[in-house]
Amino acid sequence: MIITLIHNCHSYNPLIKNAVAVNLSAIESLGIDYTYILWNDNGDKKIEELLPKENNHNFFYYYSKKNYGLGNCTGGWIGAYLEGMVTGKYCHTFGHDDFFTPLFWKQSIAMLEQNDKLGAAFSNCYEVEEDFSLIKIPLPFNYQEFYTRPSIVFNAVFSPDNLGNFHSSNNFAYHPGVVHRSDLYDKIGVPDAKSFDGSLDFEYWVRMIFNGYGFFYIPIPTWFYTKSQYSLSKIIGGDDRRNIYNPRIVKKYEELYKRNGLKINTEPMLTEDKFW
Repeated sequence: MIITLIHNCHSYNPLIKNAVAVNLSAIESLGIDYTYILWNDNGDKKIEELLPKENNHNFFYYYSKKNYGLGNCTGGWIGAYLEGMVTGKYCHTFGHDDFFTPLFWKQSIAMLEQNDKLGAAFSNCYEVEEDFSLIKIPLPFNYQEFYTRPSIVFNAVFSPDNLGNFHSSNNFAYHPGVVHRSDLYDKIGVPDAKSFDGSLDFEYWVRMIFNGYGFFYIPIPTWFYTKSQYSLSKIIGGDDRRNIYNPRIVKKYEELYKRNGLKINTEPMLTEDKFW
């Protein structure tokens, strides 16, 4: 199995139906071995009404008996790992109203296949309204080489001084636009919704960098990040959550950085339970 796709959902969103149709068509066009899981994280059972009518042996709908995202974040990638459903070499987890082109997966997988020092690949996107009118292209069109060097990315994220004190907290990747290696679960642990809530993706990418993994960056937009009325960030308040949980991430990695002699790891280690 090349890749496991985890399409997270919790609340009813009519855009789920279109997203599944578009994404299935896109991944099918590549002719690769994949599994597509529409993961209902113990949410609205009416989501079943949005399932595709056509049979596809690679597509599965799963209603989780447990809310792994604690109602505040995408829990499917946590639950799918813990329940042994991630069988692909790579894993891609995204939200209910995210749309992808074939180039997104083609480029991501190709780059990860070429370099085992990369933990993940991420892509620029079109940030759009519900009617697909363009809001912005949020990420830069350069810096590809920059993201492959974990120590440099770590410094850019936290701006440590000579004493190891951190002075910033800069997320650099949109969660739905990241494809990561599935074996990271065994090497650095599972994403932590309990400690980091809606910032758990940022913490996981930092965890990868701290453990010596680089990223491959695709600077051209290859997917659509929809800011619909159903988006979790609009319902809960994304900025408020970041203000609460990002300081915890800073605290965790500042302590780890200092304990590690003001440097990141060269070999992966389990750090998900270390929190100060």
